[in-house]
Amino acid sequence: MPIRLVLLLLLSTGLWGCMGSGKEPETVPQHLAPSAPSAALPVQADRSFVPGERFGAIRAGMTVVEIESIYGADQLVSRRMRTDEGTREPVYVLFPDSRDEAIIRLGPDQQPASVLIRKPESRWYAAKPGFVMMKVSLRELEESNGTPFVFRGFGWDYGGTVTDWEGGRLEGVTARLQYAPERVPEGGLPDTLLGDVPVRSDSELARALDLRVRELVIDISKK
Repeated sequence: MPIRLVLLLLLSTGLWGCMGSGKEPETVPQHLAPSAPSAALPVQADRSFVPGERFGAIRAGMTVVEIESIYGADQLVSRRMRTDEGTREPVYVLFPDSRDEAIIRLGPDQQPASVLIRKPESRWYAAKPGFVMMKVSLRELEESNGTPFVFRGFGWDYGGTVTDWEGGRLEGVTARLQYAPERVPEGGLPDTLLGDVPVRSDSELARALDLRVRELVIDISKK
């Protein structure tokens, strides 16, 4: 095939850009991939996280003292949090009582192990490998993860919690989903969506409930 024709084919299919740049094609849907934080942005203002690696400026293996030195003593306070089991555990809260409040949970060594996000208007988001933040829809989660996933049924302490990303990009994040009350059938949720039962995200019943993220837990423990 003539070289000129080959070049025209590459340009028309968009393959030339990938070959010329040496970069892999985009894996996360473009409309779900926010811009990376500006290099000029203060580290304290970064609201992105990478599961298993960092949460804002907090990196795996950091101590509470190191975190305090970055964000300041007034932005990191010690509290006790009630768990789903009704007990109370010691935690540290970053940006307390603000929309970006983040609860730092400790591991067995009493060092930061994971971060819990509950504020509905939180601006924290996963920068890579897949995009996720509060209020993201079920379909957006599937797109960003790259595959359907499994979560637990509703109506109990851990209802709506994703238990298996099935090898997708969101491994290292624990998301908890909630449904829109107005989408519940007149007779209530079916038994297949209630209790400690596995539910696939691509099931018709799940898609009909307008499920969205209501809670995120990001692993930052040192591997």
